[in-house]
Amino acid sequence: MKDLEDFDSIDELKKAISHLTQKYEQLKHDERATKIAEARDIIESYELTAEELGFSQATPPKKPAIEKTVVRRKPSTAIGEPTPNSGQQGLW
Repeated sequence: MKDLEDFDSIDELKKAISHLTQKYEQLKHDERATKIAEARDIIESYELTAEELGFSQATPPKKPAIEKTVVRRKPSTAIGEPTPNSGQQGLW
């Protein structure tokens, strides 16, 4: 494998990255099956439960539902009807 300083172009570096990514994914896939089998053997040997491993099936408590508040507006006054402050001047 080349050192970073040995790459002469971006294209060359991109190809190396692509190759390494493919290699990584293949190794990860291959090792995954082995690791799962090892984990199952350990779980069976020691009779471990999901709860002991932190995979509890207990559901977290539900948050209380938020009640929606309906805001109602006062009906608008008809044309010509006095409004609450019509004709009154402030006392300040």
